[in-house]
This record gives sequence, structure tokens and C-alpha cells, in this order.
Amino acid sequence: MKKKNLRKLCSLFLSVLVMTFILIPTAQAKENIDKKPRFEDFISSIFIQDDYQSYFADSDTLNVDPNSSVTIGNKGNINLKKPTTHYVSKDELTPRIGKRIATRIIVNTSLDPKKEIKRSEQLRATTVVDSSFYTTFTDYLTTEGESKYVYPINLSNGQVLHAQLDLPNSSELDYDLYLFEVDGEGNMTLVDASEYPTYINGISGTLSEAVGIYNTNEADKTYAVFVQSYIGSSISQSFKLHIGINTNTDPYEADENVAKAINFTLNQSGSTAINVRSLNTMCDNDWFTFTVPSDPDYSRVAFTLDESSTVMRYKVEVYTNLSDGSMVKEIMTDNKVSLSPGRYYVRVASTDGNAITRTNYTLTVSPEYLADEIYITEFGGGGYATYYGTTLYRVNGSSTITVKGVAGVNGYVLPNATITVTVFNPNWDPTDLKYRTATVTTDGQGIFTATVNTSPSTASMSCLISGAISFMHYYDIGGVYAESGNAITDVVPIYIFAYSIYLG
Repeated sequence: MKKKNLRKLCSLFLSVLVMTFILIPTAQAKENIDKKPRFEDFISSIFIQDDYQSYFADSDTLNVDPNSSVTIGNKGNINLKKPTTHYVSKDELTPRIGKRIATRIIVNTSLDPKKEIKRSEQLRATTVVDSSFYTTFTDYLTTEGESKYVYPINLSNGQVLHAQLDLPNSSELDYDLYLFEVDGEGNMTLVDASEYPTYINGISGTLSEAVGIYNTNEADKTYAVFVQSYIGSSISQSFKLHIGINTNTDPYEADENVAKAINFTLNQSGSTAINVRSLNTMCDNDWFTFTVPSDPDYSRVAFTLDESSTVMRYKVEVYTNLSDGSMVKEIMTDNKVSLSPGRYYVRVASTDGNAITRTNYTLTVSPEYLADEIYITEFGGGGYATYYGTTLYRVNGSSTITVKGVAGVNGYVLPNATITVTVFNPNWDPTDLKYRTATVTTDGQGIFTATVNTSPSTASMSCLISGAISFMHYYDIGGVYAESGNAITDVVPIYIFAYSIYLG
């Protein structure tokens, strides 16, 4: 055996031995070690795989443009489709059948003139339709069990009536809202009820009670709305009652409270959009419900409305229904809510707005899915180098490497996913030098680009570059991997260059 080849073989053996002892403790230092790539196994394998070089690149040159970018070999094997927005059809929305059953009604339905609520604002038209109107009433319930009413409210064929009760922001008060149909002889029939237990959701208070009815009969109908004190009373804290009437344009009316929420199913990839409903009055409440499964592949869900509806100050809220019927408003940040498994309720309303569009709004529900596929496709900031017959991407220590890739879920590219890219050098003990990370977000096509700092090279390995002019290169072997959600890439080994010595 030639002396030169023997020297290479010995160096190769030492390299594998050193890396094995260095890298095994390194892997154990990371949390969730069973989920992390086993860098030491991958490093060992590259020295015995004849075809490994072709997996990364065709080039085996040492000197390349340091500003160039290169493509990792698995890029051609990625098969992710573009995400889609599923527009829910009318057939896919499942209304709840049956009337709201009142469970605690004790209201006195006598039409005592002393209990009539007087209008507090002038009538306001909500559309160009002459018969439409919206108005509010403000009053007090001064004794527990007291009820007050608005009567008569006349509704023509094809019109919808909405009533909403804004309660005082007090945990000691619990008021309910009831809607009765009144016949020509004064007999009353309960047609809708709203009996949420009081639950104070911060400064927004308890959820407003709301009832409604859509008159599909040819004859006109007459109704009475009653406000009832179930618990407590106040001479200083008033309630506000909204009444709105308009020609109906929504086939799912009236669904003013959560008991009539319409069910929909989230799209398994991309977003779910509902564009078959409209708000008919200033106090219209549209309710939807959906279920987060026991093992969701998303952590947060975004709820957005179309631009026209946002300009009109439509709002969307998300609630959890507790076992006693209380409605807990979920905290929303930048239109996003963190949701654990269970059933949720979505409210679209415009009570705080100044107008309604009378056209269908678009409610878009976009889960932030957790990636189940992630790939590194490209490196930048260095170039390829071959040491002892093994070609890896090489970057300088104390510099940067650009890592590009793509993330996916359920066979589709994944936009807006959070990606963490880690570059590590196992020769360092301090964690901040061993692991360098960058966290980025994928774009609309699921592509990410991260620029990560590299730690200084410790020059733990060396390789003689012989020729007309010879150099000794000193370097470390490190690695790069990316992770997001439930996915993590294999480690891609890299050379982390320290320096070279001219040998003549």
C-alpha cells in the first residue's frame, strides 16, 4: 500500500472515531432526542456510501463562488400541491332543527303598560327598503324577577325580526330575552328564547342575548319582546335592547343565538370560506359551529372577514360553550385564536357598526396547520468542497449560511408555517456556540429562507490538498436541519471552514 493512501486511510479512521465520540453526547444534549435526527449515524454513513456525493451535488470542486447558491438533490423528489380555499356550499352547512327550548322562563307575559319599554333613539333605516328599521331602547330592571317588553312589533311576509339585549357588565346580574308571537286575541306563544348564564369576558362583558324570527307566512305577524331579570336587579346599571326588521336575504335566518348555530367542517388543507350568508339588520347575529378534532394538525386558527364587511365594522368572535351554558369568548390576537380539541362557536355581527352591506359576507377560517413534511432544498453563502473523497457543502466559521426549503401538510404546501433552522457544530460545549438557529415563516407557496450565523470553526479536522501548490485545510464537520410542527428534516452535514496553511 502506498504511503500516501495509508495516510488518507488513517486520517479517515481517526475522523470517524473522533466524530463518533464527539457527536453522541451532543445528540443527548438536545431535548426530545427521539425526534431529532441522529447526526452521528448520518456522518458515519457518508464515509461508506459510494453514491452519497451525488445526493448533494455533482460538483467536487474546492474553489467556488462564495456567494453562489446550490440545490440539494432531493428537490426533484418533492411532490406538494398548492393549497386551496374550499368555499362551503349551502348543502354543506347543517342547520339545527327545532325551536329553542326555554329552560328557566318565569316571565310575566301580561302587557302591563307600566312595563312597556320606551324607545330611546329615533328610528333608523338600515337599507333603502322603506319597511326596514333599526332602533334601540334603554331601561332598568329594578327588582329581581321583573320583566319589561316591547309590543307590538309587526312583521310582514318575507321579513326577519332581530332583537339583541346588551347586559350590564356585572357578574351579579343575569337577564334573559324572550320572543313571543301574539295572536289577535292577545294569546302569546313562545317562539325564541336566549338564556345565557352571565359570564364576564373582560371589558366586553357577558355575551348579548339575542332572539329572532323569519316570517314565511303570507299573513302579517305580531310579536312581543320581553326582557327578564333572572338574577339580580339594578337602579343604576341599564340594559340596552336593539330591535331590527328587514326583508330577509339569508336562507338560514333566524339563528340569533348559539342554540341555532349552523355546523360546518374545516377543510383538511388550506382555508374554509363561507360566502352564502348576509347580515340583514344592525342587530343580526349569525352563528356557526365547528369541531377541532382530538389530534389536530394545527395550533391556531385565523378568522377573517372580507374587506367590504370589515369597512362596515362587521366583527367575528369565537366562543366556547361551558357545561352550564355560559359563553366564554376566546382571546383573539391578530384575528387568530389558539384552540384545543373541542367544539367552538363563531359569531358574526355588526351591532357596533354603522351600516350593513346587505350582500353576502365572506368568512374565511384558516387553520395554522402543523407541517408533516419539510425539506431543505438549497444552500447559499458557501460552496462545495471535497475532503477525503466526500463532498459536502462548505461555509466559513463565524459567517452565515442561507438555507432554503419548503414545508407541507397533507400533501399540500403550507403557507405561514413557523420554521426553525438549526446549524450546529458539535465541537463546542457552550450551547449558544454549538447550536445557532433562525426562525422564519413560509411564504404563500410554503417556501422558507433562513440566514443562520455559524459558530467559529475549532479546526478539529484537517485535510492535505496536494498539487502544484499544496495547502492544509482545517475545518469542522457540522450539520443543518429544519423543523416545523410535527416534521423535521434529516441532518445535512456541512464543512465549517477554519483556515488553510500554505505548504508550498
